[in-house]
Amino acid sequence: MSRAKTISKARVETITQAVITIPPDIKITQWIAMLSAIVSFTLLAYYLRLYPVLLYGWYINEFDPYIRLFMTEQMLKYGTIKGLLWWLHKGYGAIFTHFWYPWGANWTIILSPGVSWLGVLAYKVLSHLGFDLLQSVILLPAIANAAVVPAMFYLGYRLGGKYVGLLAALWSVFTTMFLQRGTAGWFAAEPIFQFIATLGIAFYIESLIRKDNYWILFAVLSAIINGITTWVWGSYVFLWNFYGLFTIIVLLYLLIRIARRQSLPFTIDKLVITYILTDLGSQPLWR
Repeated sequence: MSRAKTISKARVETITQAVITIPPDIKITQWIAMLSAIVSFTLLAYYLRLYPVLLYGWYINEFDPYIRLFMTEQMLKYGTIKGLLWWLHKGYGAIFTHFWYPWGANWTIILSPGVSWLGVLAYKVLSHLGFDLLQSVILLPAIANAAVVPAMFYLGYRLGGKYVGLLAALWSVFTTMFLQRGTAGWFAAEPIFQFIATLGIAFYIESLIRKDNYWILFAVLSAIINGITTWVWGSYVFLWNFYGLFTIIVLLYLLIRIARRQSLPFTIDKLVITYILTDLGSQPLWR
């Protein structure tokens, strides 16, 4: 190797090893700007999702939300805790002929209890602000679905950095994937599930990429959040299968890196433990 090439290589290594330090005041300014953007996106999301109330008034959208409202009323007859226990005991064999007349249906067997029970909790809270049951369950989908904006920022941030997080948050404000089933009045599983699923995936990724011992905490949080999904969304099995497929693909990626004698971004045991915890948390215990 010539002397010129040696000097050039030394300069490149010196530049590469140099640590670029950002002054603390600039870091604080950046995070204040990002926090302001996230708050602005979230408020805009709330406005868009609550706009149907401003435009049309208080109404329940489509058919399924009426069933959810009806079952919320049934749970309220027993109370917050006893109402949930009533559902878990399959409504004590009750047959509701208000829908699918004249045969009726036992909705405690057909539906997951989470949406109606969250409707009860929303009413218990919002009633102190002067809202009745109908208004509370109309507001709940918009409130829950707008929360997907900071959750999407968190997911994007852990996957690709703060700018990816900002773009993901901005996308979640306007995308029809959320707006079609996340506006006020859509008292069903989708607007709540979209927030919970996003947060659960973010915790799963956080558990894998963390370098400290707190990764296990986020694995547990992923298990808890995904466990809530089974209580809310009857088709939770799609998300359940996603975690299985994602974990298999990542495991194959790690094995390929091992075969090539390359360093691993995280250990296989961390991946397996995180998946097992999430899988156990996703068991439908209410069935």
